[in-house]
Amino acid sequence: WIPTIIAAGVTLILGVTHQAETPDFFHNHLLDNVARPIIRVFFFLALGLSVAMLIEAMGWTVTLGRLAAPLTRRARLPQIAAASFTTALVSSPAANGLLSEALDKKEISPRALAVANLLNGSWPSFIVHLPTTLVISTTLAGRAGLAYTSIMFTAATLRLAGAAVLGRLILPAPENGGYNRANEGGDSQRKSFKEIWPSLRQRLKRRLITLIRLAAPAYS
Repeated sequence: WIPTIIAAGVTLILGVTHQAETPDFFHNHLLDNVARPIIRVFFFLALGLSVAMLIEAMGWTVTLGRLAAPLTRRARLPQIAAASFTTALVSSPAANGLLSEALDKKEISPRALAVANLLNGSWPSFIVHLPTTLVISTTLAGRAGLAYTSIMFTAATLRLAGAAVLGRLILPAPENGGYNRANEGGDSQRKSFKEIWPSLRQRLKRRLITLIRLAAPAYS
């Protein structure tokens, strides 16, 4: 909490020493440029984290991981990385939340997490932004916009291949490719929402407090 206290202290000192500018400072700067962006960012981070925890607690990681399993196996990544890759096609915060949960539970090593993040920043990142990128680029630049989109797709493909090669170079081959084949049915481990909600609420509260404590001073 030390950075947060320092940031708040500096803000109060500035408010006291520049009283003529204080109303404008608090309204135009703190409210418009700090508070609202922070609230918006934390809302989407909390939403993504909640989705990630729900996916993990409900036992859906196996189902999601099947789509990307061939790729992550070649990169020597564990099963959770495949689920994160698939989730990243819809929500980057949720995908990162899955990896963070796995790191806390020691289901993935820091080095494997770095490779998984590189994979998530390739095709998933491109596909998430493809509709907006394609519409804007083709509207403003026509054929040049299509060429730009093609170049971006090529770059995403190269990042995908590079991350997979990096995984094979720096990661050890996990047992069974990092996949628990006995649990691929997945249904036996799934619980109802009522069963998982108490622990989910406690974990979410703890993670959000940590998130705010670390990120608020940086955004401020």
